[in-house]
Amino acid sequence: MQLENAATGRRLFGSGEGRIQRRRFQEWGNNQRSRNVCRFIFHAHRGKRMSTNQQEGPRPGLPRRKGSSIASMISAAALAVVAGAAPLALAEPAQASTTYRSCTVTPKTPGYNYRSNRVDYYFVTACSGGRTISVQQRYWEDDGNKDQYLGSKTHPSRYYPQYRQQTWHSYYGPPNTESGPEEVYYQIRFRVYRNGTWSAWTAWESSGVLTINQP
Repeated sequence: MQLENAATGRRLFGSGEGRIQRRRFQEWGNNQRSRNVCRFIFHAHRGKRMSTNQQEGPRPGLPRRKGSSIASMISAAALAVVAGAAPLALAEPAQASTTYRSCTVTPKTPGYNYRSNRVDYYFVTACSGGRTISVQQRYWEDDGNKDQYLGSKTHPSRYYPQYRQQTWHSYYGPPNTESGPEEVYYQIRFRVYRNGTWSAWTAWESSGVLTINQP
């Protein structure tokens, strides 16, 4: 079969020019088929990868979102800044609460107000109704094996006709027992009055220790 140029009417495949055109046409066809095969392989392989990833799900141990790792870094940095800017009065965690005769007393680590220069040996009580509570405190300066006794206080009794939680305050000036920082804490115990009878005193419980760095 011979083809002719529609414009000139010249035979393409019969002459030398026709052979060149035929060779170019064959090469073009081979290249086009190669491209189609490559496209088919690429899309088939890509579809398999997408299907596999969808079945596997996210990889374990890796964050789901980049923002979560950034947020963790920001949180860590913020904690470092806060720690660097901590006040001079440092406190340890408070001890556990004591519950007795439907009353609970929770010692708190003392607080210190630099403006008023006072230590607040505060604590929290919670009692059911129909009970009266009496609380005692003993104040100490922590010196390791030889703590210094600073004094004591018996708070006026309080009656609760119904359940109530309340914070009690006890203010004193900071001690001056040494040239360095002062470490203060307190011990606390209580008893409960009900139906005309006082209970026995509970055992002494200790608060956390407050460290005051004197200027």
